[in-house]
Amino acid sequence: TLCGEGGKEGETAMSNVVHIRLGIVKVPRRYSSDIIKCILHTIVYHRALGPISTKDVGIDFLDLVYAACDHIRVEEEVTRAVDAIHKAAEETGKDPEITLTFSERRMESMVVSTYEKHIAWEVWTFTVVREDIPDTAELMDHLRDTLTDLLKDIITRATQNLDPLPPLVQSTGPITYPFKITTEGKKKQGGILDFFMGYQFMPTSTTDS
Repeated sequence: TLCGEGGKEGETAMSNVVHIRLGIVKVPRRYSSDIIKCILHTIVYHRALGPISTKDVGIDFLDLVYAACDHIRVEEEVTRAVDAIHKAAEETGKDPEITLTFSERRMESMVVSTYEKHIAWEVWTFTVVREDIPDTAELMDHLRDTLTDLLKDIITRATQNLDPLPPLVQSTGPITYPFKITTEGKKKQGGILDFFMGYQFMPTSTTDS
């Protein structure tokens, strides 16, 4: 988690935070990484309100193409998240719920310092259930239709939830709002371990709008 100048970190939620639940998607285990990446990239892409370089990503076994941010750090964070999700599943013995949270950045003042606070305003959740099932033409057709409908649902919901958006900042990167991807890990010392928690693309703020 990133800290502000004063070394204090903070994260709260807006009183009107929007929760978007995409539900459960069942997929063959061997294809789960590609499906999770597709879902995460699609959500992040439709919240990338800065200067965007777009790339088309193909899922060959489904003959399906989706749009993603063409930025190495976005790719790295999504890949790390997918690895953490698989690790959490191995540790707990079940497929965990995946949460993608977008936040607004605010600078808070203290007596002798300032720090950056992250105010969550939108939370997406979904679960990809990995199954050991053989490939069949019927299965692949069903998976393609299911994923296509899900991507359409993501685009529709992202477009509907635009009013009001948190204040924008001028940024040289594609991601206007910080985001993090989390999933529950196994219990340790009475608590829940989050295998992955990464804020990314703190936009370089020149002026607040």
